[in-house]
Amino acid sequence: MKDSTIFTCCVCGTRLPHMTRQELRNAGCSTIQPDGSEVHHCPAPVHTVNEIQKMICANPHFVRASEYRKYASDTE
Repeated sequence: MKDSTIFTCCVCGTRLPHMTRQELRNAGCSTIQPDGSEVHHCPAPVHTVNEIQKMICANPHFVRASEYRKYASDTE
């Protein structure tokens, strides 16, 4: 038996329901980018389109948990 992939939200990191890629697309939890890559996220009422696009375009940056609030307030 093949193990299934676990998908997480690109905005908040929450594990998405146990579904296939196609089921996530049908549920509105997937965005296909112009370069063909696919980004998964929580359904629309949870995150706005602007939040999703902001996270897709964001550069990864390591932040310690103790510094997270300071970093989050600086980037907004």
